[in-house]
Amino acid sequence: MKNLFRVLLMTSMATFALAPFAMAATTSSPTIKGGPLILLPPTIQTDFPAITLNGQLQTLNATLSNWSIIDATGTGNGWHVTAQATPFTEAGVSNNPLTLPTGSLTLSGTRNVSAVYGSTPVDATNGPILLNQTAALDSTIPVTIISAKKGYGMGWYNVSEPTNGLTLTLAPASTKVDTTNHVNDSTPYSSTLTFSVITGP
Repeated sequence: MKNLFRVLLMTSMATFALAPFAMAATTSSPTIKGGPLILLPPTIQTDFPAITLNGQLQTLNATLSNWSIIDATGTGNGWHVTAQATPFTEAGVSNNPLTLPTGSLTLSGTRNVSAVYGSTPVDATNGPILLNQTAALDSTIPVTIISAKKGYGMGWYNVSEPTNGLTLTLAPASTKVDTTNHVNDSTPYSSTLTFSVITGP
């Protein structure tokens, strides 16, 4: 009885080893197209408050909203973001409006940049790196405020803005009010702040 069991088992194993099998392969060929390089810029979240001059150096603060950079190009060419503000100019007056001197508007506070999951990690050397965090913005040359070198900055990055991240400095020698056009009111000033994202570090 034991011998019969062994013969049957060996026969079954031999049959299994000789059984034919089939293998098939298929190919998938997706096409991938690069997307855009996008800046979701900040806006003024809390504007500069009104102020009464006191004959001393005075500062005002404003807060920007958080903002983002999206590099969906797939090229790894890197990018940088610039910021530039027009000089603060008296609003509502077309003939010789008052202006504040250049260098009146500066960045202040500490910003942070973080990568959304799946993006190139933030690298302390290659970026995205925050730059010129106390620079004057109302100058003739745009200021680079964040940069990513080649091979970095691929994906989605969020920049968190600090409270009071903009500082406006008013010096008594150069800050004037217009009592002709604004007899019974404070003199309004305005500036346009422009952010731009540019390919390349």
